[in-house]
Amino acid sequence: MSKRSDAIEIMKANAKLPMAEVIKLIADRIGVTDANAKSYYRYIVQHNLGPGTVEKSTRAPKAKSATPKSSKPKLIKAKPIKLTDKPKVTDKTVEELADIRAKNLQRLKTVHKKYAKGQYADGASGREHTDEEARAEVTNLENELDSFKAPKFLNMSDVRALV
Repeated sequence: MSKRSDAIEIMKANAKLPMAEVIKLIADRIGVTDANAKSYYRYIVQHNLGPGTVEKSTRAPKAKSATPKSSKPKLIKAKPIKLTDKPKVTDKTVEELADIRAKNLQRLKTVHKKYAKGQYADGASGREHTDEEARAEVTNLENELDSFKAPKFLNMSDVRALV
């Protein structure tokens, strides 16, 4: 027999007993905890498989502590900060300050030149070459470099094929 059928049998045999006593009998017979026996009892009553009435359980009221707790934590108010104007540091002369500004401006200009878009590299004339001039210049550069010279037994197209 199953645990549920055993619980139904116990409930039918003890229909006149209160719920708490029947739960103890079910727990002892089928070998479960009182909480599990209570869930068996509820299920059987709710699905009309056996007699009984489910009683609402009441909890014991919580004991109040001696010191009442406030619902909100206490906030500590911060003291306002007074803003005062700081005196300017005047340990440098006007000439020294002007010299520092000029050096900083010069540094900004050099950095700007280095990273500005559309600028030519140092030494570039800034003029655009025609295609023929550019090809001639590249050919001259290739002829000057040893790595671009073809050995006597290979022609230039063979070297390009190898590279």
